[in-house]
Amino acid sequence: AGPLDATLTGIARRAGRIIVIDPALVSGRTAGPVRGSLTLEQAFAQALTGSGLEIAPGGDGSYTLKKAPPALPKPETAAPLKEAVLPVVTVRAGGERETATGPVVGYAAKRSATATKTDTPITEVPQSVSVIGREEIDTKGMREVLDTLNYTPGVFTRTYGRDDRGYEFLTLRGFDSSTHNYLDGLAQLGFLDIGQMTEVYGMERIEVLRGPSSATFGQGDVGGIVNRVSKRPSLNDSIREAQVQLGSFKHRQLAIDYGDRIGDDFAFRLVGLARSTDDQAKYPGGERAETKRQYFAPSLLWQPSAATSLTLLASTLRHEAGDDVGYVADSNGRPTNVREGDPRYSRITHKAWTLGYEFRHDFSDNLGFRQKFRYADRETDKHHIWSSLQADGRTFTRTAVYHFGDLKQTSLDSFFEGRLQTGGVAHRLIAGVDWTRVRAKEQYLTGSAPDLDLLNPVYLTIPAPNTLGDVFGPNNLRNVGLYVQDQAKFADRWLLTLSGRHDTAKGEDSSSSRGGSQSSTHKAWTGRAALTWLAPGGWAPYVSYGTSFQPAFGAFDALDEKPTEGKQWEAGVKYQPKNGDLLLTAAVFDLEKTNITVTNPLSGISEQVGAVRSRGLELEAKGKLMPDLFATASFTYNDIKGRKGDTWYVEQGKTPIQAPKQMASLWLDYTFRDSGLHGLNIGAGARYVGKRWDDAANTKSQPGFTLFDASLRYDLDSHWRLALNATNLFNKRYYTSNAFDGWYRGEERTVTATATYRW
Repeated sequence: AGPLDATLTGIARRAGRIIVIDPALVSGRTAGPVRGSLTLEQAFAQALTGSGLEIAPGGDGSYTLKKAPPALPKPETAAPLKEAVLPVVTVRAGGERETATGPVVGYAAKRSATATKTDTPITEVPQSVSVIGREEIDTKGMREVLDTLNYTPGVFTRTYGRDDRGYEFLTLRGFDSSTHNYLDGLAQLGFLDIGQMTEVYGMERIEVLRGPSSATFGQGDVGGIVNRVSKRPSLNDSIREAQVQLGSFKHRQLAIDYGDRIGDDFAFRLVGLARSTDDQAKYPGGERAETKRQYFAPSLLWQPSAATSLTLLASTLRHEAGDDVGYVADSNGRPTNVREGDPRYSRITHKAWTLGYEFRHDFSDNLGFRQKFRYADRETDKHHIWSSLQADGRTFTRTAVYHFGDLKQTSLDSFFEGRLQTGGVAHRLIAGVDWTRVRAKEQYLTGSAPDLDLLNPVYLTIPAPNTLGDVFGPNNLRNVGLYVQDQAKFADRWLLTLSGRHDTAKGEDSSSSRGGSQSSTHKAWTGRAALTWLAPGGWAPYVSYGTSFQPAFGAFDALDEKPTEGKQWEAGVKYQPKNGDLLLTAAVFDLEKTNITVTNPLSGISEQVGAVRSRGLELEAKGKLMPDLFATASFTYNDIKGRKGDTWYVEQGKTPIQAPKQMASLWLDYTFRDSGLHGLNIGAGARYVGKRWDDAANTKSQPGFTLFDASLRYDLDSHWRLALNATNLFNKRYYTSNAFDGWYRGEERTVTATATYRW
């Protein structure tokens, strides 16, 4: 008798056979004693008695553990033949196969739809894609979307330090990608202070597509996008999870994830969370701002047949936090312990709700229709301080500001997917149209605020602002994109991917500073062409070329200026063995971005600042190295230079601000299987970020830093899991940036204890 997985692997080892076991099926289970002189099948059957599991032989001599079908009623309890009514049985082919929106088993995902819109093996995607699944998120104790990206090549997170306001500042291949935010394949656009927030507990996977994505997603930047994939109902599995978290900085969180089927055709899922945490940074008097979040995401699946499904997805989120992030500099440019703002005044509240659906219908094995829709309503209420240091080097003259605004976005994406055989070429085709409409408006009030002495800061009461400032908007954006794609496979080993798209984007700006409404219309063709060799043994080298298009949107976005455009060459190789939990990728790239539009943090105004070229190498390894050892590793080399410009962001021949040239990371975790330590998992990781420039002239910089993380997890039984996670384990003090004369501190050591109960 002993742990079920150890018993089964021991039986297989003695017989000289291989057995494939899904850890979720055996977690916390034990096997009774196996006695006697038995055949292999008899030994397996004895070990699995009463477990509801069975062993299925494979054609190559291996065995796979799976759920056993429901037992038939005993003859004496069965109804007479003439009176028996057989229940309806729905056969769902491939129910246990990984899908592009479902759970990832282990660390190495096998499929994704982020790059192609179709459920495609990752080795057949001719672009760099990284997938962070739920299991990896939980093991590493990732509490935010940005946490999930820390071990991913090409991604630099928290460019402005730790930010509890909920904004997700990051760069991809050296370019600011904070606004290129996607949820379930549809863009989430922002406007000035109105951000796009995602609760990571509500996500099944986070996917990073590096390089241009406009050919399929329209407004995707040349550096790449981050696509968040929501948890959703399943007819195959029941989900019952309750979770409690306690941690550093008074972190407290309650979460629940509950889902089940209703009859044969319906399933639902309810995901909810409530969180309260203190800000890591302190004001001079020791005060900390409190961050609160409430999140609820119900979803419903209707699947009347294997050919048709409709999934309704909704969410509501409220996020409250302090609005101060950076520390001000003294007259010599050195950091102080004074935060820009006021502990009793600086506050920001985001409120958002969404409602949408995903529909799929297959007319036949060779033709289907897909459609996604979402309506989003987001509001932001923001109190903050404008300040400037006077000539005496200690007096801050301050202005109280109150911003408030709202954004409404409607998105619809529809396409046909078909399969066609022409001679020796198998085509997988899509053709569709997507439509997006956004309307946003923000305005502000100003008022006087008491001066602040930098050397002796005393925070006095700030009157409510009452002077009307500028009105930004209403701004409107309407975008229509027509696209086609062909994934053509020939000779069983070659895959030619061709994508083409035409966008028409019309923007309107009625901001008060313009003295009237202005509008502009931009049209663009974008595309991708790629060739992949599906070599024997799981290897897939590829080469691709793609372009991007990004119309301006937002106050002062200079709608009469040109849209941001990009182009990229990429060559790489991927390796994923057919029966292994492992994915290795390598890519080299050369991309250029022109008409760059970024927001100046000092003025809040979006400006076009020039052109940048980025070249580099990215390496990534994810998966199982040994039966109980999982790993993720990444390396990034990124040579970024300005091709055109003489601005605060980029100068010709110089490296743009906040763009590290090298990054690297490594994570290992090991699960003990012997009887004494069964259920124990330990993990440790390190991540390195190289030097970043603080100014466009490259005269000052922040040194590189290395942070260490660790995890400890213990499965008490099949229901309880206890976990302890630490980020920045040794509490290294560092600044991520000194851009624009503000000092932005990195994250401090954070320890989180989690108790999860599943039933």
